[in-house]
Amino acid sequence: MKEPFVINLDIDGRKYPLTIERDEEELVRAAAKQIQVKLNQYRQHYFIDDIASKSLDMVAIQLSISELKLTKMKDTDLFVDKIQQLNEELEAYLTSE
Repeated sequence: MKEPFVINLDIDGRKYPLTIERDEEELVRAAAKQIQVKLNQYRQHYFIDDIASKSLDMVAIQLSISELKLTKMKDTDLFVDKIQQLNEELEAYLTSE
């Protein structure tokens, strides 16, 4: 059984304690770093009064879009359906001779 592990993430100067599994630590820390990098990019390009809140919103949107694109790219149902269709056509062709 995996034991929970508490890490403290620092995102935009705020501390976030997070309970994770040990094998997720590298991924979670990389995600926090990615968020911080994107926040810094927004700060450099946009001058917004409430920069923290609006930047976090924009980072969340951007990362969500990226995740959805990756999910869509990994959707293999279309390929499976096409392979089955081609298989049926090939079988029909081979049995017709």
